[in-house]
Amino acid sequence: MKVGDLIWLGQRLADAGRSEVRAHAPEIPTAELILMGDLLSNSPSTITSLAERSGYAQSRVSTAVSGMVERGWAQTRSDPADGRRTLVFVPEDVRREAQEFQSLSEARALDLLLAGLPVDRRQRILQALEELLDVLREQAQEDHPGTSGALHRGLSSHPGQA
Repeated sequence: MKVGDLIWLGQRLADAGRSEVRAHAPEIPTAELILMGDLLSNSPSTITSLAERSGYAQSRVSTAVSGMVERGWAQTRSDPADGRRTLVFVPEDVRREAQEFQSLSEARALDLLLAGLPVDRRQRILQALEELLDVLREQAQEDHPGTSGALHRGLSSHPGQA
């Protein structure tokens, strides 16, 4: 796959996801939805870890977390291991609601994107995307729990360089 194709593919998938969010919950900023999804799997988490895993700038994550706290979707507390850091977590009642929302909306965006394809081909594509997602998440956790280390490592090194 060419670099341009990879970027185009990423943009199409992102557009499908944003469209789904706008259809079901237009008042939810995309960054907050992405961070909520991350927090459902990685709670509690630091602002820095959220920024690294999401790919957003730390300032954008801080702003989104503030919005989530104002909505009651997240809470923060000082990290007992390092009082300078803030931990973000999802309250249990919000966690249940967020998981229900995610399960309702996860398939529709891709179904719309893949409309018109035979069912078996659609299923193979969805399975391949799920597998890619699993691999990328596993690599991120193996490299450095709480970061997207495999991606950063891969982008910062070039063949032939040590």
